[in-house]
Amino acid sequence: MMPNQEKLVSVGLPVRNGGSLFKGALDALLSQTYRNIEFIISDNASEDDTPSLSQSYAEKDKRLKYFRQKENIGFARNWAFVLNEARGEYFMWAAHDDWWDPAFVGKMVKALEENPNHVVAMSHFKVSRPGSEELEDTPLGEHDFTALSNSQLYKTMLSAKDNPIFEYGLWRRKFLLKLFSRLKPRCIEDTVILMSEAALAVRFYSVKEFLHVKYRDPRPLRERHYLGDYYKKPFPYTKFIWTGLRWHLTSGVIPFRRKLLVLRPWLGKAWFYKRKILKEWFGFIK
Repeated sequence: MMPNQEKLVSVGLPVRNGGSLFKGALDALLSQTYRNIEFIISDNASEDDTPSLSQSYAEKDKRLKYFRQKENIGFARNWAFVLNEARGEYFMWAAHDDWWDPAFVGKMVKALEENPNHVVAMSHFKVSRPGSEELEDTPLGEHDFTALSNSQLYKTMLSAKDNPIFEYGLWRRKFLLKLFSRLKPRCIEDTVILMSEAALAVRFYSVKEFLHVKYRDPRPLRERHYLGDYYKKPFPYTKFIWTGLRWHLTSGVIPFRRKLLVLRPWLGKAWFYKRKILKEWFGFIK
């Protein structure tokens, strides 16, 4: 694809207190060999040097648009903000602490251009930890979802045995706008619910190259992530089961006939969490 024929790709960077890793993420994204990209930063009322860093990069590269929220609008709304500001045919969310090979965007676009029946493409990935120069080769880093049916893909996403990394893949923006119109469900494992919903609606394409590095924060989930608040509320696992089931049955992107595939896997998920659910209700299960 010649540069003047490249379709516009929008990259959304929702960030709050990006810290020392944010610069590396920006450098990797701005170094993409695919050039027809707009970058949208939404600074969610950061209290560190994220504003000054973002503004300095925006001055150097006119493809980058910087927005600052006056107050913390929350994780999901910040994600929605960058998506709604996008103009590209393709869209991807980018974490402020990750890294991408310079060919990442170009190869994801190529995969979707050559496979019109697929709606999202994602590469294999590796995991980095602070203080280590070694990248982990984990089973979660590889995936082969291209040929899976919607039913097979749904069960795979719902099982959560495979990291829901496709949330950070390159999407056809029109579909993603529909998928994210309800934001995310307000419960634990919200990404599992969202990616399972997408799995019953569209097909995923796996690019079998390691082109992405996912940063893994060593702190416990309840300390480092917005999901920690959901674990502190009563009945987190019970709410997850019922929220997920309702979310998929009322989905506007899942075809009606595929909603018939929802109930049995969710009963299996409930059975998987049975001890945690019983403990929430009765408190005597160890």
